[in-house]
Amino acid sequence: MTRTVPYGCATVPPGGGVPTIALEDGVPLRLGGAGYAFAEPPNLGQLRDARARLAFLGEHLKSLCELWARPQRHFVDVYLDWIGTVMAAHAPTLGARVARFGGLYAAADFAFAALRPLPRAQLATGDSAAPWVRTDFLFWTGGDLIAFEIADGRLTRRPA
Repeated sequence: MTRTVPYGCATVPPGGGVPTIALEDGVPLRLGGAGYAFAEPPNLGQLRDARARLAFLGEHLKSLCELWARPQRHFVDVYLDWIGTVMAAHAPTLGARVARFGGLYAAADFAFAALRPLPRAQLATGDSAAPWVRTDFLFWTGGDLIAFEIADGRLTRRPA
């Protein structure tokens, strides 16, 4: 089964016009996967290593958060930092796994196997009165949806 999820938007307009991604059963949504809705294509010449590519993806993901939502933007930074920490902790093991490819891959490239967060994802409810419910971030494991709502005591969110 495939489900289409709108994301990066406060609401889903009736005619669409917002980024969407197809989530397929058994296929986790990963940082290194396809389906990014870039405003313009990245300059791959400037993104030669994993650190530069992760920084680029981080900026892209933050651009899909609410403009003034500092906690959501911070979540993206913390998530990517955590991925970097995990990669550093396992660098010797991962380096041994990619050594046989003669430098084609680096241990840091495994970072792109991490699950990709979808900022401001909209989930269909099946209710015509309130057809969508928004979450700050959504992850897809290939079998389960994991929704994150970032608490911010300074804001009062109205139900959508």
